[in-house]
Amino acid sequence: NGSCVNESNDTANCGACGRGCNVGFNSGAQCASRACQPAPIETERFPIGGVAATDSNIYYSVAEPSSGAVKGIDDLGNNTTFSATEFQPTIVRADANNVYWIDVATATDAGALAPSTGRIMMAAATGPVATTVLATGQNYPAGLAIDATGLYWSNSGATGTDGLVVKCSIRFCGRSSLDPSIIETPTQLAMGQSNPLGVALDATNVYWANSGTGTNGQIMK
Repeated sequence: NGSCVNESNDTANCGACGRGCNVGFNSGAQCASRACQPAPIETERFPIGGVAATDSNIYYSVAEPSSGAVKGIDDLGNNTTFSATEFQPTIVRADANNVYWIDVATATDAGALAPSTGRIMMAAATGPVATTVLATGQNYPAGLAIDATGLYWSNSGATGTDGLVVKCSIRFCGRSSLDPSIIETPTQLAMGQSNPLGVALDATNVYWANSGTGTNGQIMK
């Protein structure tokens, strides 16, 4: 527009004319050396365990002991708490309709994480907040991935050789409210894994990392 700007530190013209830093979630970002700088979006008292994003929302888990939470913030700065009653929420995933997360385990009387008490959870991304339990009795779930129709996760296990890779449909996993005649339970895709952690997908396969043996696994969906 004919005005002079310093593209090295102008937040509205950072590195190029019209390249603004203060856009959407990044409303507090500054420009330095022609690059937009990181800016905090939210600050919590306890560690943030997982984060996921869509075009207009960021979702994250707060690993507060015994009262963990899963929260969201949209690009206008509006906050939503999806759950404030998780014990150890970690991995978070999201699509256009829902937010999904892992609650690793509940506690024993001694305060340790109890085996086979993990849960896979879901809440609608918009509208009234109501959580849905998709799966219970999971043995230290550790990785989570989603595609258009399914959830895939790993159970790291307790012994080093009892890890699992599991799948379940998004629509019917553990639920009867959508169709009382269809209640799907998780399907074990791979058993006997060594502390499987991260899970990833492509159009055909599921992949995971066995932290106990330093190997990767693969199996068809």
